[in-house]
Amino acid sequence: MLCLRLALVVLALFCATASRAFGADKEDPQVSFRRALFDFTQGDYKAAAARLERLLDPVQLDNEDDLVEARKTLGTMYFLLGDEAKARVQFELALLIRKDTQLDLYATAPPVLRFFDEIKAEVEQKSAEVERIYAHRKTRFEAPRYIERDRIKHIEFLTYLPFGIGQFQNGHIGMGILFLTIDVVALAANVLGYIMGQLLADRTGIIAPRDAWKRDVWLAVQYSGLGTFIAGWAAGAVHARLFFQPVVTIEKDRGKGSSLPSSTDVSVGLRFGMMY
Repeated sequence: MLCLRLALVVLALFCATASRAFGADKEDPQVSFRRALFDFTQGDYKAAAARLERLLDPVQLDNEDDLVEARKTLGTMYFLLGDEAKARVQFELALLIRKDTQLDLYATAPPVLRFFDEIKAEVEQKSAEVERIYAHRKTRFEAPRYIERDRIKHIEFLTYLPFGIGQFQNGHIGMGILFLTIDVVALAANVLGYIMGQLLADRTGIIAPRDAWKRDVWLAVQYSGLGTFIAGWAAGAVHARLFFQPVVTIEKDRGKGSSLPSSTDVSVGLRFGMMY
């Protein structure tokens, strides 16, 4: 009978201990935080530190003010317990959360205040250096460039056409305008010379002797224009064929909207050909 009573007592004590332990594990973070602060004010640093360590690793406090206060308090207790390394970590974390963090000047021991001020000065110096480096990198930062590449397949037949068509296809805009001007002026002179020569004749097609010299002038204009047109056509075809490239890659910077050729020999002009 006595053994049964002893077993019941032991079982009751075990259940009570387990219940308290289970209850401690499931304690509300805010309640545990307030109890830690109370233990701290009562001078029970080890108990308060144990509670705060459980709250901060991992962090269970949602309120920023409570989080800063918990790290300040834990750092103070570490310092008073002689562990300056851990105290430094907690003070630095509190300052990183809120750089204007301060300790209570009236409720904190002077050695703790001096230690905290030293750490705050170091953190401010490091923060200023980080901001300086960040600002320097920001000034040199170049936004990502989004390049669109178009492959243009040129048509060889176009290089043999007049009016600078081959030059425009190759991207030589200046030369294209030059050959276009020469061919147009020469062709216009040829047509004009022919028309004016026809206007000198009467209805029967006979030109009066007194207008013979005019006929010769307009014939000269006509055939000079024709010769110049043929020469310009031939020169343009040779030039276009010499610089012909079957495929040209055009790069377009989508961010700036400017077109960039894949090489300095090819510029972006009128696009004749097939894009793929």
